[in-house]
Amino acid sequence: MQTRPHSPQEKETHQNPKKQLKDDKQKVTIRHVKINAKLAKKFREQSQKQENAQDNDGESFYIPYAEKIVNEILKLCVLSESQARKLLDLKHLNISADGTKLKAHSNPHGKKVCNCQTDSSDSTAHHCECKRFYNANEASWGYDSYRDCYVFGYNLYQVNSWSFDNKAELPAYLMMVTAARQDSVSGMYACQRITKGMRYHIDNGCFDGAHDATDFYIMARDVWDMRPFIPINKTNEGNIKNLPMSTMTEDGVPICQAGHQMYYNGYCKDRDRLKWRCPIKARKNSDLKCDRLDSCSPSSYGRVVYTHPADNPRLYTPVARGTDKWQDIYDHRTSAERVFKREKNDFKLTDFRTRSKERYLFYALLTAIAVHIDTWYRVDKEKKESP
Repeated sequence: MQTRPHSPQEKETHQNPKKQLKDDKQKVTIRHVKINAKLAKKFREQSQKQENAQDNDGESFYIPYAEKIVNEILKLCVLSESQARKLLDLKHLNISADGTKLKAHSNPHGKKVCNCQTDSSDSTAHHCECKRFYNANEASWGYDSYRDCYVFGYNLYQVNSWSFDNKAELPAYLMMVTAARQDSVSGMYACQRITKGMRYHIDNGCFDGAHDATDFYIMARDVWDMRPFIPINKTNEGNIKNLPMSTMTEDGVPICQAGHQMYYNGYCKDRDRLKWRCPIKARKNSDLKCDRLDSCSPSSYGRVVYTHPADNPRLYTPVARGTDKWQDIYDHRTSAERVFKREKNDFKLTDFRTRSKERYLFYALLTAIAVHIDTWYRVDKEKKESP
């Protein structure tokens, strides 16, 4: 709780919110890309210090106290049991992470603490510039793209687990931040804290286009040891304008001399490169016609091309973009929306009328625990009903 005067940005937001909505929808994310670059540098230095420490319990990664307590409770109460039931594996997590806006039940304009009088009948009268009392001083204005509006409150950024072996979609890590924070910045913090702070390991991470920043891919490769699945954001970092578009698709798939997309033939982990073969030779596809089949490569194996993720980690991901395998894994990204739906609609997270960020985080913990328990019940019921 605090008192402070109105800022010029708040005045503009209150006076013309539609203009700010339009500007926000058309903004470029270069500023967030630079923030991610600074965070990546900071996190790499922290990881290097921990690796060089003689004691394994050396410098620990900072996690806010309330957030750490909440996630320790989540692990103790339900994550351990879900792992025992083989619904997830904390050492080999497959995750889908996203954020959702939560409204703070507080007046964003604050409460008057002065005795100044304004004439409500005079439309030209201005409000006084005195300090005001704010009982949700950590809340801020944030843009909710789903509802196409601004929300004054917080952003629940949640990491959810999914599995290849079952249909369980379970909350694994909770983080409550101000509503103004962009998801890529929250994602950097969440992945760092979940891997270095909680000591979980992520195998595959599915994120939406808001996380499409080069440093996010670099951190996933060098620090988190995670395979990222993020679609190319058309408004971000100039996309692939510096690449030879005549020999490459927008998804990073090489194009042969005949104009066909080459066939993805696997990832060479020892050399950190993707292997691509002639689509006709590799797939025995009789529908494709090629006049350069003999001159392109004399080998019966066909032409082979390699792309290197180190050259452009956004474009050349460990699992190649545009392939069926990449799409099959990325299809699990929508599990984040389904978990949010269960928490907000089924377990009434949005019905809690509160102003405090820590209390909202505690309520999110209760709904996350409820999701786990409900999943246990459904799995046990299916086992009893199965012959």
